[in-house]
Amino acid sequence: MNFKELCKIPVTPAPANFPQARTVTMHKGYDGRTYKSNTENYNYQAEAIDNNLLIITVYYGDIFVFRIFQSKNNWSNQIEGKTSKSEAMTYNIGSGWYGNAFHPMNNADETIYNWLKKHWWEINNFKKSDSYGAFCYKNGYELLGKYQQQLRREQLANKHNIIRNAIDNAMLEIKDIPKAFVNFCDRKVSQQFAYIFFNNETKTGECSSCHRVVNLKSKAKHNETGKCPNCHHNVTFISANRWRNMSRFSKDNTCAFLQPVSNGFCIRIFNVKKTFYPKNYQGSTGCSTYSNFKGENFISRIELHEKERSFCDFKGRALKSFTWGDFLQTGQYRWCNDSYSSGWDMWVYTGTFDSITKQMPEIKYIPLKNIVKAGMHNPMTIIKNAVENPFIEYTWKLGLKTITQQILHRNSYYLNEVVNRNGKNIFEVLGTDKQDLKQLVKLDISISQLDVYHTVKKNSPAIDWDIYNWVIKNSVALSDVENIQKITTLSKAIKYFEKQYKQEYAFQACCDPEDICDDDAFEKISDVIGDWIDYIGECQKLEYNLTDTAVIFPKNLQTAHQRTLALVKILNEKSRIEKCKNLFSERAVALKSYAFKNKQFLIRAVETPEEIVREGAVLSHCVGGYMERHAEGKLNIFVIRQIDKPDIPFYTLELTTDFKISQTRGFKNKSAPTEVNAFIKKWEQHLAKLKSKQERVKVTA
Repeated sequence: MNFKELCKIPVTPAPANFPQARTVTMHKGYDGRTYKSNTENYNYQAEAIDNNLLIITVYYGDIFVFRIFQSKNNWSNQIEGKTSKSEAMTYNIGSGWYGNAFHPMNNADETIYNWLKKHWWEINNFKKSDSYGAFCYKNGYELLGKYQQQLRREQLANKHNIIRNAIDNAMLEIKDIPKAFVNFCDRKVSQQFAYIFFNNETKTGECSSCHRVVNLKSKAKHNETGKCPNCHHNVTFISANRWRNMSRFSKDNTCAFLQPVSNGFCIRIFNVKKTFYPKNYQGSTGCSTYSNFKGENFISRIELHEKERSFCDFKGRALKSFTWGDFLQTGQYRWCNDSYSSGWDMWVYTGTFDSITKQMPEIKYIPLKNIVKAGMHNPMTIIKNAVENPFIEYTWKLGLKTITQQILHRNSYYLNEVVNRNGKNIFEVLGTDKQDLKQLVKLDISISQLDVYHTVKKNSPAIDWDIYNWVIKNSVALSDVENIQKITTLSKAIKYFEKQYKQEYAFQACCDPEDICDDDAFEKISDVIGDWIDYIGECQKLEYNLTDTAVIFPKNLQTAHQRTLALVKILNEKSRIEKCKNLFSERAVALKSYAFKNKQFLIRAVETPEEIVREGAVLSHCVGGYMERHAEGKLNIFVIRQIDKPDIPFYTLELTTDFKISQTRGFKNKSAPTEVNAFIKKWEQHLAKLKSKQERVKVTA
């Protein structure tokens, strides 16, 4: 029967002789003292409908609380006030509540025991007792909980077996790794862990990379880096005298082995661990089926620990991923399901590439084995990008090696902007013609340089290679190239930039170095371009005629740039002033009573937007940036003047809306002197009186 049909069975009425709902019990604590606690008393009845169904009905006093529908292999709970099914065990739905007690009514325990005896052969191992234990129970309700625990364990075990079997079936295609892969890990992957164990007395050392004893031209130092005289590999020198007293040291790396499977390939990721032991090492070096080497000064051991397997289809997309670990927290270490597949760069063994690519029509003729040589790569990204960009067969064979490598590693969004993947031939793909392609191949361009090529050629039928090479040589940003082309031709702009740079360079050569301002000097061509782009932007704001050559190419760029920058600042200030003008007039009236003076100084609120700008300019501080906030009443700006010089900026003061002085600044943010601070204190007394008067007015109102 389903849950809805079970709920239609009438609820058995509560027994008449139910226990008191709440009682007070006394119990001893761990410290030996007696404690009082409240106990909530529940009573339950049991009804065996047939051999397949047992119904336990629970009450609180005479109020129905919940029912348990127990079958041979499963159960469900009907909770009062809820329509959804609960599958909680008795321990969680009731008996686990602290301070609860369950009392059988109308021979409920006998009914439960007899029903369980028909389905649970382990019931004879349990005994009724007030003590706690795995095979003890206080009443039939608790015994039913033990049965449910057993069912839950069996259900979980069945679920785990299904998962294990699915994983084991997936692993049937996995084969033993070839010896060539072990050698690759030893010679290539762990090559960054190369050492020479040297003896300065004999001026000899033993290389862990080429396993040769080599002669050293000079004395080596412990932990010094250098090259092996024989294999020319980068090594770290280890003193043989110190080495004898060391136990061992290990280095780790990661390597991927791609194995063909029926529906694609499997990326198997190994942790490669290389351990070095002194020759006189007395302990065990472990048991390994992999590579060991014993030299004159050291023993090395290579270990491979497989930690991840990702099964991919012929498009390079991950289908299933597995990791080696604790299987569903059971304590059993084996292959486990994992939703994550490797997304980082690692060493990649290419010995199996040919057997994989021949099954994939899109990349069948791409020499991936040659492209992906020694180095760090993301194996999944390489295969996926190769499938999505089959034209790399031609870019590689033509000699565009940089572009090929970038296509295999770079994200596809950028590629879509530069490369036409739907092109019918390599010319349409790269957006070039036969003649230009030859030149691009000679330069072995990158994707960004191909983008520059498109931009440079955009407005001309034939590309000027001198211009292109100049742009690449000076690392001109693509956005700058586009901005230049909107105003003038690249050839004219380049001549102008070179002239300005040489002009500045010649000027600096004639000057004393101490007289040259670093902010104004052009260190490289890109500085000239940056200033010119800014200058043109300022000309546009000032609505200058940008068809006039004299405007576009001023005789002295720095002087023209400084002039337009100053004019733009004035223009911006005018716009701000216009917006705040009316508000400043209102604020001046509102703050008029705050004005104060003595024989030396006066203080008043700033009166106009122009005044606050002038205040900041004359005193070289940032009060001009407070214009909008003062106008909106978010703060208050006051000016302090000398009595005999009322129009000349002296000090500026900021007052918060709650009559607190935030800051007082003079020329270049100089703090106020003693006499000005004394004046400010007297003004604060004046403010206190104003505040008190305002509060009295509010109370009266």
